[in-house]
Order: sequence, then structure tokens, then C-alpha cells
Amino acid sequence: MNGNKKSPMSFMQRVATGIVNKRKFIFFAFAALAVFSIFSSKWVKVNEDLMKYLNEKTEARQGLDIMEKEFSEYITAQVMVANVTYETAATLLPLIKNVAGVHAVEFKDSPDHYKDSSALFFVVFKPGNTAAQTEEAQAEIKSRLSAYDTYIKSGNGFPTQDIMKKEMTIVMAIAAVIVFSVLLLTSQTYMEIPVLLITFGMAALLNVGTNFIFGTISYITKSICVILQLALAVDYAIILSH
Repeated sequence: MNGNKKSPMSFMQRVATGIVNKRKFIFFAFAALAVFSIFSSKWVKVNEDLMKYLNEKTEARQGLDIMEKEFSEYITAQVMVANVTYETAATLLPLIKNVAGVHAVEFKDSPDHYKDSSALFFVVFKPGNTAAQTEEAQAEIKSRLSAYDTYIKSGNGFPTQDIMKKEMTIVMAIAAVIVFSVLLLTSQTYMEIPVLLITFGMAALLNVGTNFIFGTISYITKSICVILQLALAVDYAIILSH
């Protein structure tokens, strides 16, 4: 009789059995969460000022506050409007000045500002503008001058964020190749690969989509959260599937 008695299932076996029995519910639940995450990821606000994470009483924060107060950093842009008369260009000056986020605009009757039917405006954006606010101001300028041949050259006041975005794109591409290679070598069947890749993608999507819970995240967190989630997902997938 003892030989017919089944041994009790372990905790992981009970979890696996529960997942299999409730697979349809889990599938639709994750599908709903994925759709929700696509929309909720747009609700996440990104903080581009790392100073906000420093306590106001620390010497580092106090020193940075003094530097920001005494030495304001202005972001500039050159806006060229081609194939216009000087009179027409002069009428465009208030259109640019009234854009939210613009601090000042310089345009004079001189070869530095008007030459060969092309007008060049020197635009100074307000100090303290975030990268998003500066980009919005530039987009608004281009929208207001959409009836003309307009070209904008901007001084990049936020090189760290831009560099990180470019580098993380490269890192993600390299990571994708490495992950695929690891799965190809370690998977017991080829069908495991697409299943695991879908799982990794779902984990990354849910990670990005649930960041709205925190309200605001730093641009560093936004840049690296996907790659960190991918690393964790690969680690657990290999452990649990073997």
C-alpha cells in the first residue's frame, strides 16, 4: 500500500500545476497587462535634473544651487528662413519671440542676420528649461514657420541624456544578439527560443509600463530599466527551464 501512495508535491510543483491549470486566465491577464502597459508607459514623467535627488542640506546640493543661480546656462539655436525678403523676415521675429520657453531672439539688418534672401535668427531659450521643454519650443518655432523654408540648428544643452540614449540603443542590440546566442546554445528544443523571447519582451514591457506607479523616474532609470529587466529575465528563465 505504501508503494501506491503518492509523495507530496513540492512547492515549485504546486506552483507549476497551478499555472498549468489556470493557463488561460494567466494568458489573458498578461495580455491585458501588456496592452495597459503600452498606454501607461506614456504616463511616466522623466526627471532630467539629477540635483533633485540630492538632499537640500548637503554641501554638494548647496554648491550646485549657488552655481546654477550665479552662472545660468543658456541653450541657443540658430533659425534660418530661406527665400524671404528682409521685411518678411522682420515680421517673423515676434512669432518666434512669443514661443513658450524662448528667452530672447536677435535679428538685425546686417550681413550676419540677412544675406542672399536668407534670414538668420539667434534664439536663446530660458535658463532652467528641460530637454523636453527646449525640444517643444523648437518644434513650436518650426510649426509657426512651416510656410517657409526653415532650418534649425540647436546647441545641445543636454549631451549626457542624448549620449546615453544612443549608447543604450547599441547595448540593446548587442544584448539581443547575445541573448539569442545563449538561448540557441542552452535550449533543449528550438521551440523554447520564441517562447522565452516573448517572455522577455513581456517582462520588459510590464517593467516600463508599471513605472507610472512611481510618478517620476530619472532619465538614467528610463535608459537602463529594460536592459536590467532583460538580464534578470534571462537569468531566471535559464535557471527555471533547466
